[in-house]
Amino acid sequence: MKWLLVLCAAVILLGVLNPGNLFWDSAAYIGMGKWLYSDGASGLWEPSRPVALPLLLGALWKLGVSPFGMQIFSLLVAVGFLALVYFTAREVMDERRAVFAAFLVGATATFLVFSTQPMTEILSTALLLGGILLAIKKHPFLAGTLAGLAFMTRFLQLIPAVILGLWLWKGKRWNPAAFFALGFLAPVMPYLIFNLVLYGQPFFPFLQQWQLTSQTGWLWHEPWFWYAPALLFENIALLLFLPGLLKKRVRLFALLGLLSLLVYSAIPQKEPRFFLAFLPYLAIVSAAAAPRNRVWIIAIIVLQTLLVFPLVPHALPPPPIEMGEEAALVSSPLYAVHSSAKAVPAYYPLFNAERARELRGKIGKERMLISDCDLPCRPGDAACEEEKGKLFSSLKTSSQMIEKDGCSYFISLRNPPS
Repeated sequence: MKWLLVLCAAVILLGVLNPGNLFWDSAAYIGMGKWLYSDGASGLWEPSRPVALPLLLGALWKLGVSPFGMQIFSLLVAVGFLALVYFTAREVMDERRAVFAAFLVGATATFLVFSTQPMTEILSTALLLGGILLAIKKHPFLAGTLAGLAFMTRFLQLIPAVILGLWLWKGKRWNPAAFFALGFLAPVMPYLIFNLVLYGQPFFPFLQQWQLTSQTGWLWHEPWFWYAPALLFENIALLLFLPGLLKKRVRLFALLGLLSLLVYSAIPQKEPRFFLAFLPYLAIVSAAAAPRNRVWIIAIIVLQTLLVFPLVPHALPPPPIEMGEEAALVSSPLYAVHSSAKAVPAYYPLFNAERARELRGKIGKERMLISDCDLPCRPGDAACEEEKGKLFSSLKTSSQMIEKDGCSYFISLRNPPS
């Protein structure tokens, strides 16, 4: 247990010393939180994103917590995530291996990078781990409730939630599975009603995210086998997963890890942060096959610690423009992070020729903060490239322009009434 505390303290120290700047998705969730708690007067809204994290971040914003404070909150969630990996693993293995499982997660570069980002991967997986722990301890209703909250935080958590429900049903034990399903629906049903009121369709966010998955994200398209080498590149000790598959006591985690890996591998868009959704299961199975000898475990820990730090990138610089306290149409949610004014996403739901023409028609009619690096066209879309060129040619003649790191940032003001 003391080594778990050392690991958590190290993660907190690293996060506080180098929190990094907010990423695009973090800024979007903060903006959505503001929108929810201001009745649409502040922030921005993207219907395809789940609502649980914006509800949480919006509450923090309402209490006066700054974006940096939200990063510290996210760091605490990440530490809780490591603790849940340990306590869940402790149900199926000894303490030494459970600490090793938590280390395998905590000593992964992607985890360290995203531990200070208010995003869905770590929070949703922490909620699901809590559900798994409660299911093992025979509290199916509460397990289902946490699984439902995980789904409301990240829609793809439905996959491991279903696997967990089927595991509770093994041997046709209806009662645990039924209580799990009722617990799952307890938070999800109000969310579906919220969608019905807001959009007129209870499943609108899921359908739109499915549609956008096929139309966007092409910058991150990778082959189906991409995750396995990416994971091993960050944490070579995960090779222990293969002998770990032979351990019966971690069969549930092997199933969760493998099926989640298959689902994510089938989706063309692949990013390192996505494997945080199934990394704990891989780590627990790997830890089950860890050597009995303490010296070998310590040697693996030291080696992985030395390997991981060069992989953690330096923080990206913040954008050179901010929205201020006047409403604007923005090409990135990052411009509106520190503003309490309303922002309209220029990039949503997707940027194409039609959207570029629409934006060009708004020059002089609406305040705009736009960068050419934020609005890429799909490869081979000549019509989009042509309209994008016209858009930024118009902005160059009518807007203030800032050049930084190869990007052009434009501040276009609303023309005064004649």
